[in-house]
Amino acid sequence: MRLRRAWLLSSLGFLAVFLIVSAVIIARGGDPIATADRAAESVVSNIIAPIEHTGGYRLLSLDEDDRWVALPPDRQLPPRIVLLVHGLDEPGTIFDDLAPAIEGAGLTPIYFEYPNDQRIADSTVLLHTALRQLRQRGVDRTDLVCHSMGGLVALDCLSRESMYASDPAGVDGRPAIDRFITVGTPYQGAPMAGLRLIAEWREQAVRWSDAVFNGAPAPDGTLADGDGEAGEDLKPRSGFLLDLNDRPHPRGIAWTIIYGVWAPGVEIADINTELGDGVVPVWSGAPEGMTDDLVRLEGNHRAMLKSFGLEQAARNAAGYEPRTAPAIPVILDRLSRPLDPPADPGMP
Repeated sequence: MRLRRAWLLSSLGFLAVFLIVSAVIIARGGDPIATADRAAESVVSNIIAPIEHTGGYRLLSLDEDDRWVALPPDRQLPPRIVLLVHGLDEPGTIFDDLAPAIEGAGLTPIYFEYPNDQRIADSTVLLHTALRQLRQRGVDRTDLVCHSMGGLVALDCLSRESMYASDPAGVDGRPAIDRFITVGTPYQGAPMAGLRLIAEWREQAVRWSDAVFNGAPAPDGTLADGDGEAGEDLKPRSGFLLDLNDRPHPRGIAWTIIYGVWAPGVEIADINTELGDGVVPVWSGAPEGMTDDLVRLEGNHRAMLKSFGLEQAARNAAGYEPRTAPAIPVILDRLSRPLDPPADPGMP
């Protein structure tokens, strides 16, 4: 029954987005045949065409218009970068506000895009491969900034015995990891992971509309990023999470956990603790014993990092300053802090 309701809600949500997109196409005018052909190509590629799993990833950088573009194969990178790792069912927009701010602070943001519906452990392998590739491009040190499930992908890489083994030093062709910053990461799982079909349709709708309106590459399909195994890994007390949380924590790394509370002031029957940022409960987003640098923000799961276009348009129309997502100043502050010097092995 729950699965049927999830499918119904997700289908109705996608239908609403489809009707809105269609209305915008009609209102914009232009060449209706070209627009229809482009829309049809996107729909066929996104929903109807056979799905093949490529198991690949992409490294993206900002162009002069602050748009994400594939990192040129011959581009060397500076010794220090900030690697951004997204979460489950992410259409590619979550770091659109943060990345220009990082670049404005004199740092280089690089976006790691991966098939986010597959097993988290499989995504971890891709992250580890990408880090080795970054080392070949001249990167010596990397700061990891992760949203939602991306924090689990990174933590798996940092703590897995065959990868960093909880030691963030740069060895074996990998860059050192200096800072680990997570926003809305479900360290103990997300009870709403079972409703991921709704988020999947939202992701595909955004990618499809971007292909129609902005000329972005047509999406590979609703299942090209995995068959939903990540949703199983995200369930509380899943085998993946039990194994991950049983490992030693990374040593010698500046670890910041940012978590959200969507309904501040609502303290009835632990509603705040269970609701958290609307996706990740507080008990999962801010577990005890991982780090002392816990930052609580007011905001929902995405609004901590990304402002909504309609809200910004309304603020502009009213003459207000643009809204800055609350996690961005915190992240910039942590990225600017000097690292603690390594401990002297001769000291007791």
